[in-house]
Amino acid sequence: MFVFALLVSTVAYAERGTREERELRSEKVEKAEKLKDRLKNASSTRETLKNVDTSCVASAVAEREDSIVDAWSTLDTEVVKILENRKSSLVSAWALSDAKERKAALKEVWSTSKKDRKEAVAEYKKVKKDAWVEFKQAARACGGSVGSEAVGESETGEKLEI
Repeated sequence: MFVFALLVSTVAYAERGTREERELRSEKVEKAEKLKDRLKNASSTRETLKNVDTSCVASAVAEREDSIVDAWSTLDTEVVKILENRKSSLVSAWALSDAKERKAALKEVWSTSKKDRKEAVAEYKKVKKDAWVEFKQAARACGGSVGSEAVGESETGEKLEI
């Protein structure tokens, strides 16, 4: 009886191993079919890339960059104004003879300057972000898949602290 039980368990173990192997082979076949489908899709993607209206994308890029340059120019002008105002306010604050008034005035000057700079930078970032959103919409309208060709183009990575 013991030998029979051992024989049955050995056969069952061998069948289980075979079943696991079949499942493993089945998974491999499925993966291979998925890869084959991806390769077919890749060739159609290459065809889509060829259908990009490059002059349309170039125009969209020019508009985006013009908007960013204009925003930077505006930021530059605003920062110069802020610095000039800070300078005159600091000179006026230091002209005060009462130490308590002078301290309060200096604190107000620096606080106002910091707040104004933050607002100017926030406006620049908003305009820049809007320029990128408009570019992405315009690029989609140009057909094809612009994103895969625009390696290195990104709206991130620029840090601005003033």
